[in-house]
Amino acid sequence: MLLYNFVQIGCIQISPCAKWDREGITLLGTGIAGNSSKELNEPVGISFYEPTNSLYIADYKNARIQMILLNESSGNAVTVVTHLFFPRHIYVDNDNDQPTIYVTLSAQNRVEKWISRASKGLQIGNECQKCVGIALDKDKNVYICDTTREQILKWSPYTNETTIRAGVTDHDGKDPNLLSTPQGIYVTKTGDDIYIADTGNSRIQRWSKDAVQGMTVAGSSAGIAGNDSASLRNPIGVFVDETTNVIYIADTYNNQIKRWLPNAIHGDVIAGIGGQGVGPDELNVPTDLTFDNNGNLLVSDFKNNRIQLFRLIDNKLCSASDRNIIHRMILSLLTLWIIVKFM
Repeated sequence: MLLYNFVQIGCIQISPCAKWDREGITLLGTGIAGNSSKELNEPVGISFYEPTNSLYIADYKNARIQMILLNESSGNAVTVVTHLFFPRHIYVDNDNDQPTIYVTLSAQNRVEKWISRASKGLQIGNECQKCVGIALDKDKNVYICDTTREQILKWSPYTNETTIRAGVTDHDGKDPNLLSTPQGIYVTKTGDDIYIADTGNSRIQRWSKDAVQGMTVAGSSAGIAGNDSASLRNPIGVFVDETTNVIYIADTYNNQIKRWLPNAIHGDVIAGIGGQGVGPDELNVPTDLTFDNNGNLLVSDFKNNRIQLFRLIDNKLCSASDRNIIHRMILSLLTLWIIVKFM
């Protein structure tokens, strides 16, 4: 079997040509802001915890983190952390016996680590200015979008040191070495590559290990926003398959979720096909996405105060023509990597 036929996500392999139901199911939330166990108030970040097939949600204006078991259909969530000051994005570490939650508190310019059943969070790393996105690698290094200062920070739990991983401190711009209001991040398990939702530049940037500049892998390298298939508009969430480098993007202000194949010049819409709105095929400022153990797509639908689930309905192998296109893309990507590596 060729590598690009399938994507390993959770407990299921997802084809790069997979399709999801165009109409989402509301997993949590009523569409109206509220603070009961069935309601949310502007959810931002979400994180999937594979061992229990559960979803954790940064319930921004309710100052809490909610957890819902995806195997149940009650529509009720459990509060696992409360009294937070505007939690933005979260990462739930699923390598431990119990979930450990990392959360960015942008209004307090800090990141906290919450061990299971803890009564208090522990601040990690240095102060970050309006920190938003967060991710970990397999060595528990923490990567943080230091949004106001236009950079990505890396904190080591072994040395307790914080270093700059991408961007130039206090300098925003469209050049490949610069970022503009970065808000989302995905880090490969090895930490060799980080994918940044360069929100102000309406693009996704990949920064390889020891790189001094990023490479645009989705959207306009010139930092131009748009609403066509080749463009993004202020994306906030990004998720990457590490087998084939297929990128999934919360194209936030186009109110869509897009899939971007390696080395492609455009993406295709996999959710939010109906555009902006409250309908089952619509989204309103989606801020994050992830997948569950069954390959279903989960989306934080920020302005609709809900979490939407789009069921995986077609996971067939790519057709011969699709495989040829993807194969050429991968070969082009490998060729470019070799040129950059040895030039």
